[in-house]
Amino acid sequence: MLKTYTIYLRDGGEGTRFEPALCENDLEALTRARELLALHAECEAVEVYFSETYLFHVRREAKP
Repeated sequence: MLKTYTIYLRDGGEGTRFEPALCENDLEALTRARELLALHAECEAVEVYFSETYLFHVRREAKP
């Protein structure tokens, strides 16, 4: 059964947008979050929520 997750894309400033994601489980939501982070170079991090519950935060690796 698919569940709706909310993925917030954070650009490090005031800018935040979200994308809904239909996923079967948390692992699939994490995979989708990592894909979105890779697609949006302007984003520093993504946060994933299910309902109103915060699940995880994925940050882009800092360049040395």
